[in-house]
Amino acid sequence: MTTALITHPDCLGHETPEGHPEQVARLERILEALEGKDVILVKAPLVAEDDLLRVHPKSHVEAIRAASPASGAGAARCRYLDVAWHAGGGASRGGRRCARR
Repeated sequence: MTTALITHPDCLGHETPEGHPEQVARLERILEALEGKDVILVKAPLVAEDDLLRVHPKSHVEAIRAASPASGAGAARCRYLDVAWHAGGGASRGGRRCARR
């Protein structure tokens, strides 16, 4: 049986505070461990807006975008409310690649 790993380089931009279990290094080690194995690497596409809104209220999506240094009001306004907000652009882009129809 073949296994597929759906990921994207944007996921490597999901930087979290020191000591948090979700670390870029964790994904890097997984990718290294799978090199040469019978695994299909699938480059995750961005989710369509209507699919994203099926699972999250529009207000939530807009709040995450506004807090994202890459697409919102800028890094100066990004607050450490939770890990997704801290990660900013990486979490926003990475999350949009995790969603599926």
